Amino acid sequence: MLDDDAAEYFRGVVYANYEQRGRDFPWRHTTDPYHTLVSEMMLQQTQTSRVANKYQEFVERFPNFESLSRASAAD
Repeated sequence: MLDDDAAEYFRGVVYANYEQRGRDFPWRHTTDPYHTLVSEMMLQQTQTSRVANKYQEFVERFPNFESLSRASAAD
């Protein structure tokens, strides 16, 4: 187990790496739990590049649980 100093150092390395190499995805800019759930479910078995193409379209068509619950199976 890491001590507090080692854990803090490791966090810094990870965050610095993300700042340099992290990819920008729309689901990283929301605090909406529904949008987070949608992205997590879409990302389960799908490449991020494919999800990035469909995520925005999906949340625009079904912006919340209520609209999704009214969707037909064909949707």
